Amino acid sequence: MDPQTEDIAVDAITKACRKPKSRVKANVLSGDKTVSFDGEIELYSSPAQTVKDLISKVPVQVKGITVDTFSGSTRTYPIRMDDIKNYYAAQGVVYFVVEMLVNEEADDYDTRIYYRQFFSQELKQLIDNYGSQQSRSVTFFTLEGSTIERVCRTFVDEREKQPTVTVKNEALKRDFTFEYYEAVTTTLLPHSKQPEEVFEHNFTIYGVTKEKFPVPIITSQPASFKYGSKRLLKINDHEYHFYIEEERLANGAINISIEDVLFIEVYKGNKYHVEIKNFHSIKLNLMLLSLVKDLLNGHELMLTSVLIKIDNVTDKDEALEQITKEEQILTAAQSIFAEKGISDEIKFHDDYHAILSELAVIVKNITEGSCVGFETNKNNGYVLHTLANKGYLFFVLNGQSEKETYLIDPFSEEFSDIKILVSNEKRTERVEMCNYYLLDAKALTKSINIDLDQIYSAIDSGEANDRIELANDFCLQCIKAYDISKNKDHLALAEYIYKKYDEVKEPSMKQVVGLNLIQIEWRINQYELSDSLIDQLIQMKIQAATDQHILLYCINVLLDNKIEAGYHFSKLTLDDQKNLKNLPIWRAKEILESRLN
Repeated sequence: MDPQTEDIAVDAITKACRKPKSRVKANVLSGDKTVSFDGEIELYSSPAQTVKDLISKVPVQVKGITVDTFSGSTRTYPIRMDDIKNYYAAQGVVYFVVEMLVNEEADDYDTRIYYRQFFSQELKQLIDNYGSQQSRSVTFFTLEGSTIERVCRTFVDEREKQPTVTVKNEALKRDFTFEYYEAVTTTLLPHSKQPEEVFEHNFTIYGVTKEKFPVPIITSQPASFKYGSKRLLKINDHEYHFYIEEERLANGAINISIEDVLFIEVYKGNKYHVEIKNFHSIKLNLMLLSLVKDLLNGHELMLTSVLIKIDNVTDKDEALEQITKEEQILTAAQSIFAEKGISDEIKFHDDYHAILSELAVIVKNITEGSCVGFETNKNNGYVLHTLANKGYLFFVLNGQSEKETYLIDPFSEEFSDIKILVSNEKRTERVEMCNYYLLDAKALTKSINIDLDQIYSAIDSGEANDRIELANDFCLQCIKAYDISKNKDHLALAEYIYKKYDEVKEPSMKQVVGLNLIQIEWRINQYELSDSLIDQLIQMKIQAATDQHILLYCINVLLDNKIEAGYHFSKLTLDDQKNLKNLPIWRAKEILESRLN
């Protein structure tokens, strides 16, 4: 850099600091011979710039360069690696590059200032990655729209968050437990309106501890950024309120997600890829199918910063025909759900085509009574047709041939006419049982068409006292269902059934009913035993025979007597031990153990 260019560059920085009410003062000398630094800029808290107002001194380096035309919002400039190492030792620097555009006719010149703040984290990365090179070109940003005071103030604030002792201690970073992370840049101006400008700027990622202490992790330019909000969309006279995320990539592409269901990829040259990938609910997916249909028909959709208008769709007619078929499936399912009192806003959160396929099977089987798409065995019984993490419950009636096998909705009038008979072990007696006593915990918790009111009605319509063993199995499933769902309606149903058997004469079953009612109360009371329940358990324990190991195991689990519970468990056969692990009492044991841990 020749002396005249250096003088002009230093003068430009000095003038930029001499603004009305300025809180910065340049101490930069032309021809300064200090290694790596040309001086400093003093930052004050007041324009008075008195001794007591001094906040900090910012080390600076100034370079001047003659240009034929000014650069745009950014420019690159090479920095010697030896200087970078010195800046790291000094915990940072503000580096200015001043472009000088000479007007020879007017014998005058104009200047434009570019700057770059270097902090410890980025400087360490430059040394680690490029330390063997003589120099490294980096991007500088125009000062237009900003001020030297702002540059110095943000430098001082950010430098305090990147002490060298933290930056160079990688083990320290690994040992910190972070509550959250934050990304900070000092060069992207708040009033910037062009989203793509983000990709020109460096961001430092900080891990923030629970004490609010920021630890610098890495400094880098983003590969993409995402923002989202609930917004009103208008297309072809239709209005929707959707949560929309827009992700912008450094290569110029834009990925749009609507409710995490509909995905639109926007490429340069107005090229689009539109796909419904996920299933949310019947109602929402129907709305999005309508939106896609409008897009394919050429209607405009305006998002935050991009206008989508799809022309020249490949295989447009085939695509619209497929959408119509999908709408028909969802509309039919919506109608069936409405008849059964099932909300069309139930969320499934799974692959769109997987749920669509399963709904098509349900629609076909309900409307035609067939078993297409179902895995059935030769026994009559309940089948839970999977819908993501839920299901639709059917009852399968198997005939003499596959054609005679069909499905019944277990909560329809048709099903109420079906009688289920069970035999004793010797098959000498058959007893009619409530149709719903065959339901298990999975059906009770996962089935979207479960109707507890109808189960109550079926229970009330029968003579209960002769079938306590059958009812007990179902009640245990209800308690297990609560352990899965935390839905107290399942406990209420079990309690209701048990209380219908308050006159049970057989002593062992009376003990079982009493014990399971205590289990229910223990769960309702958030896993606490009242004094009354403790008294009941102790009385049951006193009255129990010494060889009633299953009963005594259960009592001692609820009383939290681990040694006695372990003793009685050890006296059980392997089969009895295995069976206990599938009962609600085993979950009670796990809950009590976890509270101690």
